Amino acid sequence: MSTLTPEKPATTHPARLVTLPLATLFLAEFSTLTSFFLLLSVVPMLAAAAGVSSSGAGLITGSLLLGILVGLFAAVVVALAAGARRTDSAYPRMLTWSRAPDLMFYTDTQDSATFANPPVASIERLPVAATTGALSSYSVLSPGDAEIYAPQTSAVPDAFFRRKILSGRLPGTSHCC
Repeated sequence: MSTLTPEKPATTHPARLVTLPLATLFLAEFSTLTSFFLLLSVVPMLAAAAGVSSSGAGLITGSLLLGILVGLFAAVVVALAAGARRTDSAYPRMLTWSRAPDLMFYTDTQDSATFANPPVASIERLPVAATTGALSSYSVLSPGDAEIYAPQTSAVPDAFFRRKILSGRLPGTSHCC
């Protein structure tokens, strides 16, 4: 007699929200802001000690604040440019990662006066077709305008349409009881 012992699911720990690099960044930001605000409150006193009039001390403080606003604006522009650059490359990176096909060719089993119907073997022999895969389509009765595509070979998803599984596993008989 044999018994089947189910495997215990692996416990996954959620990613830490505050990592060491982020905590270091928080500490650096806090130190920078603290030292800046300490300096800002002392600037008029240092200007007065250097013999500058009260209006000159106000001008120095205002210049310092204006420089801060310019730096803040520049930081926002740099952050926007970096975000736009990453966003601009997101779709091409996703296509490369998922191995999306460059062309999908539809053939029908029935003769059609509208569409050409070349044999699949002739398409696979084309020199520009590095990798090919075949899908079968199944019409869904309700809603009437939907079709389901299923792979005929392991080329889909092995060569095309890489899957990203966020949790769980793929269906298959090897994981069955």
